[in-house]
Amino acid sequence: MDAESFKALSPDHQSAYREYERMFGSQGWKMLMEDVEQQITVLREMGEQARSFDEHQRIMGKLDVLRQLLSYEQQIEAAFENIANMDADVFGEEDEEQFELDTSWTE
Repeated sequence: MDAESFKALSPDHQSAYREYERMFGSQGWKMLMEDVEQQITVLREMGEQARSFDEHQRIMGKLDVLRQLLSYEQQIEAAFENIANMDADVFGEEDEEQFELDTSWTE
């Protein structure tokens, strides 16, 4: 996120964004993403060898979840870009004090 978009975020959103940055920059997150990529590779191979439609569908479901996790950082970045645009477009500085957004999902 560029500096201008970050400044457009409300203080609560800025705080949440910083926490996500810390998490995505951590060694633990990098290790998790490496593990997820390895699991995706294994599940793809398993999917090719599935013996039934149901087994194949279960494997595909697991792959979907892992792919979603693998793209989580990009999803969060896109969400905060949208929030920054909404915060900048909808709320003026004086309006921000009168209206509090629900940020409980960020906790």
